[in-house]
Amino acid sequence: MTERPAHRIVAAVFQHRLRNAGAPAVAAVSLLHLLAPAPVQAQALEEVIVTATKRAQGLQDVPIAMSVMTGNGMREGGIQGLDEMSAYMPSVHITEATDGDQIFIRGVGSGVNFGFEQSVGMFIDGVYFGRGRNARFAFLDVERVEVLKGPQSTLFGKNTIAGAINISSAKPSAQFESYLEANYNTELEGRGVTGVLSGPITDTLAGRIVGLSYQDNGYVENTYVGEDGPQMDK
Repeated sequence: MTERPAHRIVAAVFQHRLRNAGAPAVAAVSLLHLLAPAPVQAQALEEVIVTATKRAQGLQDVPIAMSVMTGNGMREGGIQGLDEMSAYMPSVHITEATDGDQIFIRGVGSGVNFGFEQSVGMFIDGVYFGRGRNARFAFLDVERVEVLKGPQSTLFGKNTIAGAINISSAKPSAQFESYLEANYNTELEGRGVTGVLSGPITDTLAGRIVGLSYQDNGYVENTYVGEDGPQMDK
């Protein structure tokens, strides 16, 4: 025998007893149907794909303590570089020094001593960058930044005793996409424009073009020539 929901049985009783009661009976039955529980729909979370193990895997399947920030998330948050990104990642400290940046993960790092390479290795599309000054570069069309915490010498080699920063550039997309972004720096009166165009060229070939233009007036007032500097134009 098939069981019927309890709210349907109660509704049938109301209809039988109040069939001749007029409008109040209809209102009572309608209200009872409105109070019936609605089916619960499961919400699916977007899977984050990382390459921390030299192959594409879901973040939940990687047995490494790590933090990940996507390119879309950085654009929406106005994050321009690693020093700004570190404020959103636990146990990661990146700050400017005299000739480079100090990079620490879980309190371990090498400072800015040029006699030592960084204890935190930085890799951009698989290419190793061993000096802290490389961390000052601004992001340009980055797909994902992975910060691996703890020794990573098994997969990334030496100079990763504290961890590794793995930066992946955006790849050509299977569907056509484009965006144009403009920004203004109130402190330096800087003006920048970034444009991206990506999509398929043929059935087996896709391409991606990125352009950047930026200018600012510098942060030091030069009284000798009467203008600010050092100016940046790229």
